[in-house]
Amino acid sequence: MTKNDKFLKEKFVKSYDKYHESIYRFLYFRVKSEQIAQDLTSETFTKAWDALGFGNIKYPDNERAYLYKIASNLLIDYYRSANKNREFLVGDQEIMAQLASTTGPPEGPVVDSPSTTIGERLDVGQNLDKVLSVLQDMSEISAEVITLKYVEDMSNAEIAEVLDKSEGAIRTALSRAISELKIKLQNSNDK
Repeated sequence: MTKNDKFLKEKFVKSYDKYHESIYRFLYFRVKSEQIAQDLTSETFTKAWDALGFGNIKYPDNERAYLYKIASNLLIDYYRSANKNREFLVGDQEIMAQLASTTGPPEGPVVDSPSTTIGERLDVGQNLDKVLSVLQDMSEISAEVITLKYVEDMSNAEIAEVLDKSEGAIRTALSRAISELKIKLQNSNDK
């Protein structure tokens, strides 16, 4: 093992320790199955290691975005092969508590602000079960940007890197997704 190989291995182990739980949570939130989320998490890190091990890539500058990109691509493959509908975990209290405590501004353009909760941002007094239920009916991109932003607490730049889109496109997608979520929640209240 060369000095560079040893360095890559140590750096990879640190990345694994740092991001394993958040990658798992992201996948679990999307597939609603512990076993599938564990398998996809394992495959995420295996693919990252294989790419590094064969010299296919240099060590990524933004390892978090790189790992989420792999996980996101694996989700796409999973849904294609299983031909499943997207499902969101509704009953997991830990994820719901995290979603409830996620921060952002209440109105206007999407920017980071540590002073407000997602409830204020969405400007609705809905419980999280309704929010998660409505997310199931939203487009894949809308559900994904909301999940990455509010559950995984990613910046717009990180989301852009994960989804291979510009930051402007992410701001627009997030703004539209939040507006769509507000409307759907309002409509569900009117029923």
